[in-house]
Amino acid sequence: MKKIILFAALATVVGISACSKDETPDNTGNTTGTKTCRVASAQGTIFGENASMALTYDANKRLTRYVSTTGVDSEGSNYYYNAAGELTKEEAFDGTAGTDITSKIEYTWSGGKITKIDYYYDNNGSLELESTGVPTYDGTRIVSILVSENGSESSKDTYTYDANGNVLSVTSQESDGQGGWNNTYRDVYEYDTKKVAKGFDIVLSDEAIILSPNNRTRELSQSYDDVNQTWKDDSDLKYTYAYNADGYPTQISLGALGNINLTYTCD
Repeated sequence: MKKIILFAALATVVGISACSKDETPDNTGNTTGTKTCRVASAQGTIFGENASMALTYDANKRLTRYVSTTGVDSEGSNYYYNAAGELTKEEAFDGTAGTDITSKIEYTWSGGKITKIDYYYDNNGSLELESTGVPTYDGTRIVSILVSENGSESSKDTYTYDANGNVLSVTSQESDGQGGWNNTYRDVYEYDTKKVAKGFDIVLSDEAIILSPNNRTRELSQSYDDVNQTWKDDSDLKYTYAYNADGYPTQISLGALGNINLTYTCD
């Protein structure tokens, strides 16, 4: 499920990134290198419009809110955690106050893994359950999420990973109603070898549970051509970074699309 966050050109998959030395996701920030850093803000110009983002963390250094503004429009998300530090709820909102909720996602956990994802959307002012996702795992990694609506399987996202644990591709399929699946969309990613700061991927996208340990350098979006049974390219977005002495990106360059500057809070 995609949603435009800070920069319209950048909305895709991947999550609130934070990986420890063994590349196991956590909620405290990247602990490799000399410092543990969290993105505090991002600002720049995209398609000629001013864009900015502010990120807020709790005392345990977990992301609790971001607010992004592009031109005159603002939106954001609230994040909630259980006593174990596991993400239990996301609320998307319009404006800056964080109270005009437009959708939410609730996560059910067991044994350190997400076992169910409930998606709620606004229906004339009230949030109603629209669909439920059930992840499958390869060890500790999510390899697919099967989504059902009204008790019937409706769509499926399948994830592949590279040797470093980065999400290599996400393939979306829709049910054909007869037990089979039809390809619809696919995103393919490339990465650098640098570490990811807490909150960095929120600057690019909004999915909070599929984590990658490195910074995305390319995103190829494709749709499936049913007639020729091939994938066709829809967009090919490339990211170029400038890094600080600790190896974190301080600027994201998108060529003619614009540039994004990042600030950090570090321990």
